[in-house]
Amino acid sequence: MRSRQLYLLLTLMLAAICTYGQTAPPYKKDVDSAKAYLTRKNRDYTKALRFYEASFAKGNNEPDDYYNAGCCASLVQKQPTAFKYLKRSIQLGYMSQSWMEGDKDLTSLHADPQWPLLLKEFDNQILAIEKLFAGIKTVKPSDLIPYRSAGWWGYMDKRTKKVIVKPAFRSLGFMSTCAIFKYRYEDIELLITSQGKVTKEPIDDQKDVVSYYDEAEEEAKYPKHISSKDGFKGFNMDENGKITTFSDIYTGVSPVFFNISEPFKLNNAYHAIVHKSKRDGIIDQQGNPFPGFNFVHKDLVWNNRVPGSLKWFYMTDTLGKSGFINEDGDKKCYGELLSYPFYSNDRFNLSVQNNKDSSGILDVSTMEWVLKPQPIHITRTEISHNGDCHLSNVEIKDENIIGVYYLVEKGENAYYIDKLGTKYWPK
Repeated sequence: MRSRQLYLLLTLMLAAICTYGQTAPPYKKDVDSAKAYLTRKNRDYTKALRFYEASFAKGNNEPDDYYNAGCCASLVQKQPTAFKYLKRSIQLGYMSQSWMEGDKDLTSLHADPQWPLLLKEFDNQILAIEKLFAGIKTVKPSDLIPYRSAGWWGYMDKRTKKVIVKPAFRSLGFMSTCAIFKYRYEDIELLITSQGKVTKEPIDDQKDVVSYYDEAEEEAKYPKHISSKDGFKGFNMDENGKITTFSDIYTGVSPVFFNISEPFKLNNAYHAIVHKSKRDGIIDQQGNPFPGFNFVHKDLVWNNRVPGSLKWFYMTDTLGKSGFINEDGDKKCYGELLSYPFYSNDRFNLSVQNNKDSSGILDVSTMEWVLKPQPIHITRTEISHNGDCHLSNVEIKDENIIGVYYLVEKGENAYYIDKLGTKYWPK
């Protein structure tokens, strides 16, 4: 059966949260009841099927519900009903043929002459999807800009602003040699090539991924506290310029090494940002505060994106205002920033700034606004490129980048803008 037991339990437990502020569909209680019968120790497939069928009569067109109903029908030996619902699940966007073929809940159907006909529906569905994408062959891949209308994604032509692919997809990425998309089923990603061919099997981003993290081993790589009983209030470094130990008077943040930054030079001497008593300051190796930075800021972060020898820092003062300040005390963007400016996935030193009312784009290397804050809501950055569509933003090589776009969301609609604020929405 497609839905895992844990997933079903979480669905039931979080049902009230997930629908907060929304109008629940008329069939929701029936689906919840069906899933409840599938999570019990003594599962009742007949009753679950009955509730799924009640939900279908009330307009439920979710492919996973039709799939699970087909599994229930198979398990209670209602083969004609099982084929009907499984076929409908494919027509609604369920696209994992390998899962269906390997699902033990459907074993009773394999000997039926309808089984190969059911699997043929996957080929039919792919042809139907490729027909929806037919227009992309007439446009350069880099000119295809995704947009969302009434909750569904399509493509527009960047140059003509004409619709190329009508909104019919749950999600849709920028086109390179290929694009990743979700059709009608939220849990399955598929791939479309720039020539309009759809992969037959869903993308599995978790395949062959092994994750291992040893907390003790990881912390051993970072600076450690040493006692301040003998008056020590600075930090020590090794021959490679790495901080190894620092005074235990700098504390308040966990883990320990979060209380000191990487070293940097001011006036030809090594310094570091340290945390003490809910304040950040800058000290030299002996623990002497740097003028103007004697623990008078709530937050300090070295802005190493700025070229040149003059050091700049992101800061938040005791009034709660944020901005940038240099070693001489000069400030930029003071009181203008909307959010923390540094994120590991930012490219080109461009930081998306957000608060509840507005968004802007800041160049953190110059500390100047590329797009001044305006009443829009930017949610993410996307890169148009001519490389492999499986690559994340940080994996794309600079020479393959064509453009950078920012997603603006407004209810069920969404559109991209470039760094100049040009809006890409079809005519």
